[in-house]
Amino acid sequence: DYATIQAAIDDPLTVNGNHLSVDPGTYPEAVTLNKSLTLKGAQSGNPACNRVTGSPDPASESIVTGPAPGATLLTLITGSAGSTIDGFSFIGGTRGLESTSSPIDNLTIENNHFAGFSGSGVFLNDNGTDVTALQNDIDGAGKAGSGDLFHLDTDSFKGFQLVTNCIRNNPTGT
Repeated sequence: DYATIQAAIDDPLTVNGNHLSVDPGTYPEAVTLNKSLTLKGAQSGNPACNRVTGSPDPASESIVTGPAPGATLLTLITGSAGSTIDGFSFIGGTRGLESTSSPIDNLTIENNHFAGFSGSGVFLNDNGTDVTALQNDIDGAGKAGSGDLFHLDTDSFKGFQLVTNCIRNNPTGT
């Protein structure tokens, strides 16, 4: 048991290939992933499309909100290739999920709800082979700034799959 998601990731006993299950609740932190892990939120395995209406319920969701406005809620850096992010709600911040160093090969982003961000729900900024986004709900209704709801930068994304996602409510039309 850990007080934060980041503490569980940073523990020296957490090694590549581990699965970390995150209990329901609200996590006001910006998480950085630098290992190949499976992060399982409370809604792991449950498609996110239309799962959450209004505000997600902390009794049934693992909600990452960030420490302050403007934070990226989950940052993927070198070492995170092969990770799975499954069953979270990312609410607020500039970006829900962002990669900032590569590679992000064999990354799976599934069953997550992204809302309340000001820039992009998902911003993949680095090369990745066989990246899959599956059954996520990306709701831009509260988006105030520029940015895409789901962004692939100009890098190479061979084998990219965007499957059965709900990407909706982009007020800026980009």
